[in-house]
Order: sequence, then C-alpha cells, then structure tokens
Amino acid sequence: GAVRFFAPLIVLLALASAAVAQAPTTPTLPTLPWGDTAPTVVEGEVRVAALGTPDPRVGRWSAERLSARRRGEARAKERLHRWVDAQLGRVAASPRAATVAHRAVDRHAEVRAVRPLVDASAVVLVGLPAERLPDVEGVPW
Repeated sequence: GAVRFFAPLIVLLALASAAVAQAPTTPTLPTLPWGDTAPTVVEGEVRVAALGTPDPRVGRWSAERLSARRRGEARAKERLHRWVDAQLGRVAASPRAATVAHRAVDRHAEVRAVRPLVDASAVVLVGLPAERLPDVEGVPW
C-alpha cells in the first residue's frame, strides 16, 4: 500500500535533488553586481552582467522596468558575443567553431538574475553553460 505509493515519489525527489545539485548556483541579490561586468567562467558557466536603462518613451513605471530588463539582457548577450569572438580570434578558430559558438549564445544564454535599481534601471546577469560552447583548444571555457 504505502510503500507502492511512496517509492516512486522518493525516486523522483532523489532525481530532482541531484539535478538541482548539478545546476550552477544563481547569485543572490546581495551578491549581484551593481553594473556591467566582463564575461567570466564561474561554476562551468560563462556569466556577464549589463546595465539596462529604461526606454524614455515609456511612461508607466512597470513598463520602464520591463524595458530596462530587456535592454540589459540585450547588452549582456551582445557583450557575450564579443567575448566569444575575442576568445576564438585569439586561437584562430575555424569559422565553423565561431558559428556553433554564436548559435549557442543565441539559443542557450539566459537571464540568471536581475538587480532592479531605484531609477527603473536594472542590472541583468546572463549565464551560458560552458558545455554548450564548442570544444576549441586554447579557449578557456
């Protein structure tokens, strides 16, 4: 009775906790940056933060915050693309490796955390699992 019910539940909880243990830790609000940061590899993930400012054409506070978040995310991903280019250029990687790397940024870079600021701006932290990037000798991911 009870064993048949709880056994699958225990297995699911064990699998879920293992998945959570493998995921990179997301910084908490007190540890989030207050402005732009250079891309760095942390816990198997490339992370970059960028400041997003609100669109001045938007009048409502909630819309300003959303526009700032979107602008910050776009700036962070743009910085990530430039960093990938610099790393690949340093080792003269093939155009195919560059295509795969930039595709990985476009498909797998995600917002990990957002620090809202009092003027409706936001600092957006974007992370990209390094395992999604192609293996290229001499590149630090």
